[in-house]
Formats: sequence, structure tokens, C-alpha cells
Amino acid sequence: MSDEVSMTTDEALIFLRDVLGMETTKDNIHKDRVAFLDEMTMAWLHHIPFQSIRAISVPHPERHLPSFAEIKKDLFSKMGGLCYDHSLGTLAILRALGFDVSLVTCDVSFQDSHALVLVHNASSQGSIHMEDVGTGYPTFKAIPFDFELVSPSTIIPISATGSSVKATSSSVNIMPIPIPELPCGQTESRMAGIPSSTSITTSRRRSPTSIRS
Repeated sequence: MSDEVSMTTDEALIFLRDVLGMETTKDNIHKDRVAFLDEMTMAWLHHIPFQSIRAISVPHPERHLPSFAEIKKDLFSKMGGLCYDHSLGTLAILRALGFDVSLVTCDVSFQDSHALVLVHNASSQGSIHMEDVGTGYPTFKAIPFDFELVSPSTIIPISATGSSVKATSSSVNIMPIPIPELPCGQTESRMAGIPSSTSITTSRRRSPTSIRS
């Protein structure tokens, strides 16, 4: 049975209103797409936890890659989950609202160990923003990637720890690779168009996080 990773526009707007507490319309969203992404990021982090408790509580013989129907249920109930759950939910919601998005993998300690969403053309034609609501190191806003050395809006202090998140150039080369297999059994591939030698680093990690498209 197909398990399509998608939502209707009405479902997406209901999610924003009832789960994230955001009152808006599709037209208002596109008046300032980046402002909407920033607001959604903060609301998502506030209402839906990034957690592995649900996954590790399942007995080994019953563990499986969740279907998108299961992911939707966990997101609408504010159960949350791992990066995979959050990223597929973000992908479906933003697509339903008319955003140009792609699912990518990146390295967090291990190669291709994390999933997030890239939003294309949000601020201008060719612009790219990273939308990552499923991580233990939150960025609190959409991170712009159209920069040469340091993105002007990606240094975000975290008051509880005093640490910060910053996007900088490095020696890490970003290569276009296929997106991992989705629950519906289909593979989505997309050239991210991120400048080569871009990485995300945080002061709390020992190794950089590199984005792979």
C-alpha cells in the first residue's frame, strides 16, 4: 500500500492553528515567507518535542520505519519523535502551503545520520534556507545559505547554555546525493544548490555537521 508523504492545504493550516497555535492564511504566509518560516520554527520547537523515548520503548521485534500516517498522528498529537518524523512532517506541510522544498541528509557525528528540509526561493529566486525542527541543537529560525563566509543571521545565542550556532564556510565539500528511501518506497533526489564547502558547526559539538543534498 502506498504511503504518500503529503498533506492537503487544509490539513497544513489546521496543523498550524491547532498544533502550533499559529493563526494565518496561505496568502499571508507568502507575503513574507522567511518570517513565516522563522515563526513556524519557534512554534514547532515550543509545541512538539524532539525525542527518542517512543522509539526505544518499542520492543525490538516490533521496531520499524514509521509510515507517514504514523508520523502525522504523532505530530498532530504533539508526541514528536526523531529527525525523520519532524523532517517528513515539515516537508509535507510546507509543500501543502506552496513552498519549494527538498528533503536532505546531513552528517551529525556520523555520515548521513540526520535529516532536514531545505526551502528554495523563499527570500529570492535561487535562495536556500535550512529548516531543521528535529534536532537536539535547535537553530530557532530558518538558516539562510546564500552567503560566502558567514551567514549574517545564523549566530543565535542559547541563553540556557551560553552556546551558539553559526553557519560558516569550511573544507567540507557538499556533494549532490540521492535522498534516502521514503516510507512510500520512492526515492526523492534533488540538487540542493548549496555553495560547496559549506557546513553547520556548533560550539557544543566535537565535529561539524555537513549538509548533503
